[in-house]
Amino acid sequence: MKPHRKKGVPIKKALLDRGMVQREAAAELGMTLSSFNMRVRGERSFTEDEKVRLADILRKPVTKLFPNEHTTQREQNTQDQIIDASVGR
Repeated sequence: MKPHRKKGVPIKKALLDRGMVQREAAAELGMTLSSFNMRVRGERSFTEDEKVRLADILRKPVTKLFPNEHTTQREQNTQDQIIDASVGR
């Protein structure tokens, strides 16, 4: 497996966990399947906003979907909100 392909494994796993296919996630993000696939494969980068929106769609923390990337304050705040909502705070 090429190194850049490992990048999308957490996203693919999260899609399976949610019973979604890439086409559905792409549509929810407002992008084409091709654009989404290129981002998942690491050929293009997700924007900060796309990362946060994808995490929300997949109900996973940004750090789980993008484990080797620096977490911004906005992403951390969103993760905290997701966690708070899941435990009923």
